[in-house]
Amino acid sequence: MYKSIALVDLSCLFKRTFEACPPKGAENTLAEIVRVSERVEHVVVCLDAPPYKRKEIFPEYKAHREEPTTAERYQKRWLYDQLQERGYQIAKLQGQEADDVIATMSRIYGESCPNVWLVGADKDLAQCVTDNVLQLIPAHGERVEHFRGPQAVKEKYGVTPAQIPLYLALVGDKSDNVPGVKGIGQVKAAGLIGEYKTLTGIAENLGAIGGPMGKALAEGWEQLVLSLSLVLLLRAWLHE
Repeated sequence: MYKSIALVDLSCLFKRTFEACPPKGAENTLAEIVRVSERVEHVVVCLDAPPYKRKEIFPEYKAHREEPTTAERYQKRWLYDQLQERGYQIAKLQGQEADDVIATMSRIYGESCPNVWLVGADKDLAQCVTDNVLQLIPAHGERVEHFRGPQAVKEKYGVTPAQIPLYLALVGDKSDNVPGVKGIGQVKAAGLIGEYKTLTGIAENLGAIGGPMGKALAEGWEQLVLSLSLVLLLRAWLHE
């Protein structure tokens, strides 16, 4: 078994490098993956595989995203070919996103591998973080590369990794078109979770919350449950 492994969210990594420097987006993404591979025993590059099953739950999921340009498509193809030529292991599952693949593999490798890196800046991945499964946030602009463990996740979002799905369900996610609950932002979401811990805890105390927040939760409850189903990453398709 590996002593260290990196699970790379390719679309997340490419998106940021392409936006920063479109002519060299693919080259810079490849260089980033090579740098990661020099620091761990094994690398798995994880891919999205649309159409997503989440659209069966919510047809508007990611519906506002623009189609990639011809240049972007060309660079993605070049990057994929380069990764295959260099022998990188590729992982994907039809209907699922790279985050779901990473979540499942991190669960499995995390049981025996002392150092598992989740390479990608998406906040969804924070729900997978444990003492030995760390999120590696790549450098971007003035932001330097850094790791997030459980304490860093708590410091950034105000909740534990296990509570990240509920946090994201409450605040929503514009990039993925996840609705969330209108009127509840990051601070209020963290406060609710800090007091009531879980969705069940909030439900059991809904009548006592009262005020604008209680009203927002009551009126947006269906959206909250829907949003939670969209942000909760799949973790079982390779297990056992």
